[in-house]
Amino acid sequence: MYTLSLGILAYEITGSATVVAVLTFARLLPYAALMPFFGILADRGDRKVVMIVADLGRSACMFGLLFAGTEGRLWIAYPLVFLATTFSSLFKPAMSATLPAIVGDEERLAQANGIWTQMDSVSFVLGPALGGLLALLGAGVGVRDQRRFLPHLRRDAPPHPLPATRNVGDRG
Repeated sequence: MYTLSLGILAYEITGSATVVAVLTFARLLPYAALMPFFGILADRGDRKVVMIVADLGRSACMFGLLFAGTEGRLWIAYPLVFLATTFSSLFKPAMSATLPAIVGDEERLAQANGIWTQMDSVSFVLGPALGGLLALLGAGVGVRDQRRFLPHLRRDAPPHPLPATRNVGDRG
């Protein structure tokens, strides 16, 4: 869902479809370029450590994206989406290689692989659909509110007023 939010935010800030396309390219490049090598690492390395490092890395990247909320700082999003996908490319083969050890026998492995694939496919479809629905309903305030809230965490930051809210029935 973050990819949809990031695309909307990038377009909202810059008005440029090219910026959104370049962000998408930066996000997809590690899948093509790095995933084959990370499969080898997942087979030979400690899978648990690989998955923990990948999750911590993705978390750090998502946190860093909160700071890419203005046109002057949007450049931060390019390396962060690249790194987030790099960490995902590291996680997926490690998880796939761990599944047989978790499940055990062949019959249950086929069922577990089916469930895993189904969950992955459903989240691939429903995540952006839910994000689009929330954006249509005007619930895209999460990113904007977080951008306004984070500076307040610093003691020396000047207060920034939040915009006036609208009632549900108001137009405009």
